[in-house]
This record gives sequence, structure tokens and C-alpha cells, in this order.
Amino acid sequence: MSQSAAIPHHPLDALSGEELTRAVALLRDSGKIDETAYFACAIPVEPPKELVANYATGTPFNRAVRLIGHDPVEKRSFDACVSVSSGVLESFVWAGAGQAPVGLGDLRPFFKILFENPEWIAALQKRGVEDLPKVHVDPWVTAFQPEGMSPDGRIFCAIAFIHEDIADNHYARPVEGLGEIRYFDATLLNAVCSTTTSKLQYF
Repeated sequence: MSQSAAIPHHPLDALSGEELTRAVALLRDSGKIDETAYFACAIPVEPPKELVANYATGTPFNRAVRLIGHDPVEKRSFDACVSVSSGVLESFVWAGAGQAPVGLGDLRPFFKILFENPEWIAALQKRGVEDLPKVHVDPWVTAFQPEGMSPDGRIFCAIAFIHEDIADNHYARPVEGLGEIRYFDATLLNAVCSTTTSKLQYF
């Protein structure tokens, strides 16, 4: 991507796909995060009010992007600011408290872990569910951490429904009496995401 392609026409323009790609590449190239790290959100850094009020077309300005994400190897979330104008990583901090929002980087290992778990499969079969491709799972974030959970863990509550066909409303067919709370510290081992901590609860 050319440097000029990353330059917006106005300080308040929405971030472009090219700017997002450049910001992520600059952070990854900095070596601050592992290659498996993923991003929860990208936010344009608000420009100074004076710049916006007095802006004239063609005036150069710094375009910066705030990137928030999670590194499963470090088991920590991060908050970074990258200038796509100058190509500089302006700031980077590991989250001292709290975590980045859960996202697709969590969902991929979560579904793999869930649908390969013999306890969960047995619980479905106990309720007459034999055809796993018909099982729809809603991953919900939870408002609490189970006792003994690592403060660095990532957590979901899985709620299962049955999806009979493409036109079916699976929310009309919840799997009764089955809920699961699963938490894990995701690590990459031989390109397969595994868990270091997990717990099942049926209710």
C-alpha cells in the first residue's frame, strides 16, 4: 500500500480499509505482540479541535489509530496507538486491569474445544441430540469469573439450540437443562489451540 493511499481528505474522515491494514501491519512489525494476537477494535484518535476548526484542504496532519486486542501467548490484552501517517508506533501498553473484548480470535478455539469435548457431547446425547451439525451455539460473555479462574483467562457461556433446517428458527428449540461455562488460556501448540484450564458446569 502506498503512503499516499493512507492519507484521508479530512481529519474526521472514517478510517479506511487501507489505514486499518497499515496500522495492524505497523504494530505487528514492531515485535510487541505475537503473530497469533488478534484485535477487538480499531478507533481513530480524535484530532485536536484547533486542527478541525481551522482545517484547510491539503493541510498535512497526523492520522493515528488506537488498536485494542489480545495476545494469547502473553495471555494479556494490549492498547496501542499507531500513526499511519508517519509509520510510527506512538504508544503501547499491556492492560494492567481488565481485558480486551472477546471476539473472533476467541470464538475459533472456543468452538473447536466445545465440539470436541466428550462431556458436552454426552450431555447433548443424554437429551436426545445426536446430530451435532444441527446444534447452534450462542457464545455469551459472562458477568462473573468462576472461583479459581486465572485473572488472565478468557471466558464464555455457551447456550445450545437445535437448528433443524435453513428456514428454522433455532431460538425456538433450546437444548433444555444444559448450559456450559468454559474458560481457558489459549495457547498455540503445533498450530492447534489447546486449553490450559477448563471447567464444565451443567444446570
